[in-house]
Amino acid sequence: MNKLQWFPGHMKKTLEQIKKNLILVDVVLVILDARVPISSMNEKLFEIVKNKTCIILFNKKTLSDLNKNNFFLNYYKKKGFYILEIDAKTGFNVESIYKKALSLIKYQKKRFYNPLKMMVVGIPNVGKSTLINKLINRKVVKTANIPGLTKNFQWLNYKNVFKLLDTPGVLWHQFTEEKTGMSLALVGAIKDTILPLEILLKYTLNYLKKYYCNYLKLYLNLSMFEIEKDNLFEIIMNKYKSSIICKNIDIINIYYMILKKIRDKCLININLDLDFYYQSKINHLNKNF
Repeated sequence: MNKLQWFPGHMKKTLEQIKKNLILVDVVLVILDARVPISSMNEKLFEIVKNKTCIILFNKKTLSDLNKNNFFLNYYKKKGFYILEIDAKTGFNVESIYKKALSLIKYQKKRFYNPLKMMVVGIPNVGKSTLINKLINRKVVKTANIPGLTKNFQWLNYKNVFKLLDTPGVLWHQFTEEKTGMSLALVGAIKDTILPLEILLKYTLNYLKKYYCNYLKLYLNLSMFEIEKDNLFEIIMNKYKSSIICKNIDIINIYYMILKKIRDKCLININLDLDFYYQSKINHLNKNF
């Protein structure tokens, strides 16, 4: 597969506007998806905002693999970042964001006047709008589980205590590693129409086989014997094709059906950046020998 390219003109414009508006804010809230804590970090975006006071928010904590979170939190902490684990949908730890941002600014500045101004940035569909609604305590921006819903920059005020600058989601020009694009597509940061569904499905099945094979057993009704086969994709496709519900459905829609089931059932208590996790462990061991 060629390098996945996904960088519409409006994303370039968004990066330029983010850079232009930095002078207006005190703090930048960089939102990551805790299920893809490495893949959802837009390095190009972070290069623009890094000289501002930044807080990295690990969003969707309740959907992530809690056993692996500490490793990724420590990875960013060792790089000197301020980190908070949150879940914008449930409201978990959201109240800590303003407190953390305010304490950092008061520590860094001799004089500070309300309202605190914060810019919210991240990749598409990472939960920016949901977080803003939770912080403002009312539905002020539209939310949906699709990428690219936020189109424009807008300021939102909360009782003259703080202001939030909402920004459209931004990806980078191309993904040098296929797995980055696959992981982001799986969590909905990239539209399914951008890449071949067969490749996405094959990648997903192989990833689950490698790290979360119990999900294949529970939700796709596969035996360990079937899971361990080299032709796992063909086995699943044959099962679906032979089922009554799929008799008159074309192949593309069968792909969608399987992916929907995986997204609905398997993207809970999961981490899609475990290749990075285990490679880091190996590198650490090699370094100590």
